[in-house]
Amino acid sequence: QRNWVRYRTTILASPEASPLLTLTNASEFTHIDGCTLKGARQRAVLIDGGAPRFRNCTFDDNEADIGGAILITRSAAPVIEYCTFTNNRARRSGGAIAVTGLRSRASGTPLVAQCFFSSNAAVSLGGAILLQQNTARVTIANSVFYGNGTGSSGGGVAVYDAEVMITQCTFSRNESGSHASSAKALYLSAPASCQLRNSI
Repeated sequence: QRNWVRYRTTILASPEASPLLTLTNASEFTHIDGCTLKGARQRAVLIDGGAPRFRNCTFDDNEADIGGAILITRSAAPVIEYCTFTNNRARRSGGAIAVTGLRSRASGTPLVAQCFFSSNAAVSLGGAILLQQNTARVTIANSVFYGNGTGSSGGGVAVYDAEVMITQCTFSRNESGSHASSAKALYLSAPASCQLRNSI
């Protein structure tokens, strides 16, 4: 097994508008480990179905309308762990990650664990993460949200017509719009469902 710290792979954006990586129905045996994905202007990764695993990756300075670094859709159930998301932006929502239109699947649901989100931004909802119109539950565990921001609500995480479990996470210095109801850390919009455990 390669030493990903010493021999890191960097994938830089090309002038083309497409994502750096598009994974369609990728199996659980698809592992992206120890990579840096940087500078994409139509997001770094599109996960359209399947259950790939991202581990020890860095997503920096990526941008898109929705999901600046990663867009997860359809019946996808990826595992994203020990990853860092910095300086990613959404021209609409989901500065780092957007999970939208997700359907339930028998073999699992998306998991984001042991990740660090900092200085990600969205114009509308979810400075770091947007969960929108999903019928499958997303789990976010043991992750840190620091200094992310949005012009509207949910500087850290925004949940709109979706279900999420957030456990053992830390939210600090996230920012949102100036309106009194614009939540800085976590924003829920009915019919959202959230289980929040052991988080600060």
